[in-house]
Amino acid sequence: MKKIIFILIFLLAPIVILGIDDVYSRETLRGLKGFGVIIYVNGIEELSEEQVRIDTELKLKMAGIKVIDTDDMNSIRDAIFKVEVIGFETSDKRNYSFGIRIEVRQYGTFKASGRRGFVGDVETWSLWTVGLVRKSETGFIRNTINDYVDMFINAYFSVNPK
Repeated sequence: MKKIIFILIFLLAPIVILGIDDVYSRETLRGLKGFGVIIYVNGIEELSEEQVRIDTELKLKMAGIKVIDTDDMNSIRDAIFKVEVIGFETSDKRNYSFGIRIEVRQYGTFKASGRRGFVGDVETWSLWTVGLVRKSETGFIRNTINDYVDMFINAYFSVNPK
């Protein structure tokens, strides 16, 4: 019986939230002055990259976070704010299963004990989710992205007070 209830709750829940937004990942945001914004949307006809870009950049700018044109980034050491949305139409053609990932990527080095290291861009902060939504309610996806951008803004200012 408990298993059936769990399955029903999981299937009926429109969204599951996961990610790394904790005291350690927030510290990686300390001192960052601006972000190049990268947007990727695929598989959801009702949502465009341009809509997501406008929403995201406007929220960041209104909060006082500098948005750097990715063509004008000074170096690979500038931080990237990436929003990725992927959707798949269900077989009944009435719903989308979707994934949203919002992440900050920074240039860095990593070396595990006793192993060769690497240098490159690494994810330092993220939120991601998967869910199911009716095609007629894809505004839910856009609103979720906006909520996650707000969560990032709060995380950023928790270590970079105005």
